[in-house]
Amino acid sequence: MATIRPFRASFPSLDNIEDKQDFFDKAKSLFPEYLARKIYNLQDEEGFYIYENTIQDISFTGLICLSSLKDYINGDIVRHEHTIKTKEKIMLNLMAERQALIKPVVLTYPEDKEITTFLFQLKKKYDPVMSVFYLDGLHRVWPITAREEIDQIAAFFKERVGKTYIGDGHHRAATSLMRYQKFQEESTGNEDSKSFDCLLSALFSSDQLRIHEINRIVETLNGHSPEELIIALREKFFVEGQFEPSKPKTKYEIGMYLDKKWYLLTPKQSLLKGLISTKDQLAVSIWNDHVLKILGIEDPRTDKRIKYVDGEKGVEKVASKVGKNAFAVGFTFFPVALEDLMAIADAGDVMPPKSTWFTPRMRNGLVVHQF
Repeated sequence: MATIRPFRASFPSLDNIEDKQDFFDKAKSLFPEYLARKIYNLQDEEGFYIYENTIQDISFTGLICLSSLKDYINGDIVRHEHTIKTKEKIMLNLMAERQALIKPVVLTYPEDKEITTFLFQLKKKYDPVMSVFYLDGLHRVWPITAREEIDQIAAFFKERVGKTYIGDGHHRAATSLMRYQKFQEESTGNEDSKSFDCLLSALFSSDQLRIHEINRIVETLNGHSPEELIIALREKFFVEGQFEPSKPKTKYEIGMYLDKKWYLLTPKQSLLKGLISTKDQLAVSIWNDHVLKILGIEDPRTDKRIKYVDGEKGVEKVASKVGKNAFAVGFTFFPVALEDLMAIADAGDVMPPKSTWFTPRMRNGLVVHQF
């Protein structure tokens, strides 16, 4: 079951920050300087922190807290992506330099109306400690410091939430574990491990976030002309010309922008019948296994000819990125269902790289856990 605990968060003194967007944009690199300038204030009491992000009249509400790294070790915080060792080491050094976690890992769990209703009631009861417009709308945070309310929230998650699933922040989670393991190796047994055995988390019920697709641009046709590429694709896909930009409407469809024209690719039944696992049935997996081979790309994780465009920017952004490049082709996808993400994670599988884009997105420096 999900084990969470309160902490004393640090928040920036927004009244003293002239350009808030510039401040948060640079928090990732300048956080130690911000601390030295005493821009951040540590809260007097431990608490949980209700977080809300309102984007174009749609609000998402979650809970910022410390999750137990033991849940991560035991598999109760479930992963669905591989991490890169070099990136982990870079993040571990940044963590040591900052002596703080400055961006929560996004965790989701199956919809629970009782938990969500209770968080909404607390939002109405208290005033936010922070309210700021930044990038994607209004961000607000409410501290919950009353002991009975802290205990109630912790009990809710302990009793009602089994597994939680990483939406965004696989590298931050892995790096937090590395830091904890390093502490255990160096500890003399007298130090308090509470600062180390935790993961700064933002927990969202599945009805309080959205998954968007991540579209792709490939800067090669592998020697094919546009006509030859379509002929090659037709061996495994139905290829239908479109007058309007192709935004897939089902999980198997793939939109394609080629030579200033839109197409819709639908896998043939002969291709689909060999796909058994939920992971293999993802359109991105089908694209990786069958379309990229035609384009001569072996490893989508490392090939720099693949560019990514998050789905929030629309399919038109794919067309504009391809532009007049006769040797580039764009692809659009249907968003991965949260149920599929959970099923893949529960099966111990990993999703293809850059499969999902979550809203809301946590921002560096909004809510900080100092060690």
